[in-house]
Amino acid sequence: MAIAELAGWPLWAGFLIVAVVLTVIGFIALSAGRRKLRTFQAIPEQTVTSLKENSEWIAKRLSSAQK
Repeated sequence: MAIAELAGWPLWAGFLIVAVVLTVIGFIALSAGRRKLRTFQAIPEQTVTSLKENSEWIAKRLSSAQK
């Protein structure tokens, strides 16, 4: 309301300016977040490697125990 009062505009114009500014800030935050998510690795590679090694070890252990 202060923007509209200081500029001598109707009340809706002040709210419109605030809405436009908040929308621009929101789009900037959204694009920054999407850019950061593109480089995010959800699966830890060391854990995957460790699990593969463990499954191979278990498979060898089971196959040697059955002989």
